Amino acid sequence: MMMGLGLIELFLVGGVLLVAVIIGAVVLVSKTGGPRQQQEQNHPAPRQILDARLARGEITQEEYNQLRSEIEA
Repeated sequence: MMMGLGLIELFLVGGVLLVAVIIGAVVLVSKTGGPRQQQEQNHPAPRQILDARLARGEITQEEYNQLRSEIEA
């Protein structure tokens, strides 16, 4: 009888540890932002690029308006 109780406890402790590892991984990924958020931090949004090009004089106001309507569609 003692052996059966030991196996049940082993499975319970193992299950709790497994859940703790999964929760830890989820928390870690959410704090670091995961791959998608890191990618967004490295690359500016299309609207930011467009604004910068207008500010540098690379495109005209007319081109800006046309491109802006295309990226926001």
